[in-house]
Parts: sequence; structure tokens; C-alpha cells
Amino acid sequence: VDAFMQKSQPNIGTQATILNADQRGFSALLESLPPIQMADLLNRFFSLMSQVIERHGGVIDKFMGDSVMALFGAPVRRPDDLLRALNCAVEMQQTMADLNRQSEARGEPRIYAGIALSTGEVMAGSFGSSLYHEYTVIGDPVNLAARIEAYTLRGQILLSERTFQAAESQVEIGAVNEVLVKGKST
Repeated sequence: VDAFMQKSQPNIGTQATILNADQRGFSALLESLPPIQMADLLNRFFSLMSQVIERHGGVIDKFMGDSVMALFGAPVRRPDDLLRALNCAVEMQQTMADLNRQSEARGEPRIYAGIALSTGEVMAGSFGSSLYHEYTVIGDPVNLAARIEAYTLRGQILLSERTFQAAESQVEIGAVNEVLVKGKST
């Protein structure tokens, strides 16, 4: 374990945008569909979202239940990471409409996603042990993206304040939602 930890020192101070996309109402769907049909629908969701993320130069960090976390700016940083993340989020919501048309044609229910973006400094690297480790990012923007995503409604894309400030000249937003998220005083 010591040798693994010495080889895998994280890159501290990496600027990245974290994108979390989570299905809304997934638990209720689990109760209404046969498991094989639910697994197929979930896999189609992940497949389409993965293609969109890849098209925009993002990196899939992980699938967590019915959600996907993607990185823009880690492990490779580009000057337009934030813009690519924003465009990715918009295309993901557009792709959900296509997925729903396909699902309806199969007699399946519609599914919806809420997406959150958070930008800031993270620690990027391989974390874990000699038995299991993975490349990921940790830090306040990661936690904030997860907290903001919990407030998203069907079809919404919510941005952290820092993300909005960095992209203000390139996006139009609706009403500002001021929420107090767990673990934050402001």
C-alpha cells in the first residue's frame, strides 16, 4: 500500500468543471418496470450520455446508480473546458428528448435528467489502495456539483455561482435560484 500511495500523488490545484447528470424519479420507475427493461433503459441512457460527453471532450469519471459524473479540465486541461461542459450539458438535455421518443415508441415511460455544473480547483489523481484505485477528482467543486444536482428539476441545468460568473458572457439563464446546500455557509 505504501508503494502505491508514493507512486500516485494527486495533482493539486487542477482547475476543472464537474458535470453531474442524474435521472429524476428513477426510484419510482424501478418499482414500475421489470428489472430487465429497467436495465436496458438505464444502459441506453448511459450510452447516449457517454457519447455526448466524449463528443465534447469530457472524461467520464463514474456512473453512480442512475447518474453520471464527467470532468472537463482533468486529466487534460484546455482553455475552453467550461464552454465545452456547458455545451455538453445542453446537448445532454436535447439527447434526453431523443431518448424519450425512442422509449415511447417501445411503450416505455419517459425519463428525465437534472444536470449540475460546478467549476473550481480540485485534486486530480489515482486514489485508493493497492487492491483498488481509480482516477478521479476530489474537492469542493465535486461536492458542490452533487449538492446542486439534488436541486435540479426535470430538464434543468443548474450552475454553481462560480461557474456562472466564469461563463456569464456566454450563457443566458433564467431566474437565479439561491439555495443553501449542506456543508456550505454561503
